[in-house]
Amino acid sequence: MSARRVLVFTAALVMALTATAVPAGAIDGIDVSRWQHPNGATIDWGAVRQSGQRFVFIKATEGATASAAAYVNPHFAGDWSASAAAGLLRGAYHYAQPSMPADSALIQARNFIATTGSMQGATDLPPVLDIEATNGLSPADMVTWIATWLFEVERLTGRRPIIYTGLSFWNNQVGGSSAFAAYRLWFARYVAGPTPGQIPTGFLTWTFWQRSSTGSVPGISAAVDLNTYCCAEANLLALAGPSTNPNAGSPFGGFDIAGAGPDGFLTVAGWTIDPDRPGPIVTHVYIDGQGTDMGAASASRADIGAAYGQFGPGHGFAWSRNGVAPGPHQVCVFGINEGYGTNTLLGCKNVVVPGGDPVGVIDSFARPDGRIDLIGWTLDPDTVAPTEVHAYIDGVGHNLGLAELPRPDIAAAFPGYGPAHGIATTLSGLSGGPHQLCLFAINRGTGSTRLLRCQGVTVPTGDPLGRIDTAIGLPDGKLRISGWTVDPDTTTPTEVHLYVDGVGHNLGLADRPRPDIATAFDGYGHSHGFDAAVGGLAPGPHQACLFAINRGAGSNRLLECRSVTVPGGSPFGIVDEMSVDASGFVSLRGWTIDPDTAEPTEVHAYVGGTGTNLGTADQPRPDIAAAFDGYGAAHGFSGTIGALAPGPQTVCVFAINRAGGANTLLRCATPSRD
Repeated sequence: MSARRVLVFTAALVMALTATAVPAGAIDGIDVSRWQHPNGATIDWGAVRQSGQRFVFIKATEGATASAAAYVNPHFAGDWSASAAAGLLRGAYHYAQPSMPADSALIQARNFIATTGSMQGATDLPPVLDIEATNGLSPADMVTWIATWLFEVERLTGRRPIIYTGLSFWNNQVGGSSAFAAYRLWFARYVAGPTPGQIPTGFLTWTFWQRSSTGSVPGISAAVDLNTYCCAEANLLALAGPSTNPNAGSPFGGFDIAGAGPDGFLTVAGWTIDPDRPGPIVTHVYIDGQGTDMGAASASRADIGAAYGQFGPGHGFAWSRNGVAPGPHQVCVFGINEGYGTNTLLGCKNVVVPGGDPVGVIDSFARPDGRIDLIGWTLDPDTVAPTEVHAYIDGVGHNLGLAELPRPDIAAAFPGYGPAHGIATTLSGLSGGPHQLCLFAINRGTGSTRLLRCQGVTVPTGDPLGRIDTAIGLPDGKLRISGWTVDPDTTTPTEVHLYVDGVGHNLGLADRPRPDIATAFDGYGHSHGFDAAVGGLAPGPHQACLFAINRGAGSNRLLECRSVTVPGGSPFGIVDEMSVDASGFVSLRGWTIDPDTAEPTEVHAYVGGTGTNLGTADQPRPDIAAAFDGYGAAHGFSGTIGALAPGPQTVCVFAINRAGGANTLLRCATPSRD
């Protein structure tokens, strides 16, 4: 087998990766008996099917001797018909009660079939022997008894039964017998993880795994056994029917990839599993009807190991050869059956061995500032040498040079060509607006120069765009405005002008970092934000209109107009505390703001017409800063006046106006002495 195992495909002359669907993995089902009908409760089989369960095994009978009748599950007939009607595959099992002589196995087998019928329906799975009791029989007698039951059921139905058992029971009570290696195993082992791990001695692998006895399934009111089928849906369906289809044991898998490279190189890859064998199986490849043994499919495939855990990851194949003639070929891959079943066609693919015109993909990205970025790759199937690339813009040619930049992905996808087939360049100096761009790979050997793509490309242009995020009035006659703007013609920041009541203000360049704009407008960067303030405004309402000043083609853009009120008027505030002590001294505490300014406001207190200047309210009040944006925290006051004369005295506190407005009476009160 060639050491070059590749993942490359050709369709016509352009190689492109293709792959089959991800393996589906194991399939879920349940088994039931009378215990799933507590107090006679019925099972909602429609809900069971809708929950994702694909199959069910139903207990039919237990035991029976010449002198003792078999136990028959009273719910069997109803569950048997209702589960099939709901769309589940169904199977029946007999709980064995072995005894000697071995003729008791015949009695139990015949009573079982008398209850179930021959199980020839389209949805009927093979009959099952549930062997988990010995009743004192030796391992040798157990082997004889089991064989007698199995042979009789197969004689009566034409279907090879399945054996249900557990690890310890089989290894100890049946002696780990290998006499039944040809039978499918339904294996009970309750362990965490994707597989049960060790299986009973004498079996190569398991077909069904009972992984839990305490499951919960919609439609069933009691705990229920949960099971997993080992393999693919097609194999499970082949188990059902009038008689077990040989394909139930046929290999399954996927023909994932087929591809080609220079020098007549051809490769295939995929995976396959034989349901009856845990190890790798042989695969064959046919190229235009000529077969080759690819050997065992034993390459590690972690995805297969995850999907079909019992078989492990060692079921992949990857094969290649040289010397295949250039041109189209049909490639078919077979999984070669071992044991029951037939060889399986995993798939056929059409492959073109390369030769001829160059191939490649070059993407174009229109950018601001009159640029078009070109990124991609090209190679000539005839040579490993780099290929020359030409670009035509509106019919004018430009030699872009050799596509020789390293592209490890191309080297991996096209074995033998090496990585030097990449190109990354820029066409610049283009006018804004639509252009016709055509890219050619220049042929080096057989074949012709290849047009890789021809398309319309629009270089960004036009009026600036943007928006106002915030526009608010601030104290001291200020107006603050923030937002963003971009001119499609350039990555350079855009100038912003603000008109307040028709009076213009140049806010400078919108060059503050805005990562959100860089994300939204690829290629423009983040320097397109603005956050500025203008002052000297009178208190009251104003009309603020923001313009983005055009830099290239297009015109200045009115982004938005907003009504903004600059605060102004008389001071306001609250006297939080006014108290007088026994000596007649009055303590005052509170806060005040003059809406015209962020500067602290002066506070006066009057008692009986006599005023006291408490100074400016400039003590820190973080709560006021949080409540009144733009004013800061320095608006608290506290002080003491007095002493008051005996008797009731009225104290009034005024905030002294700083600009437009008037002094404000904050509070008048007659405090009581402590």
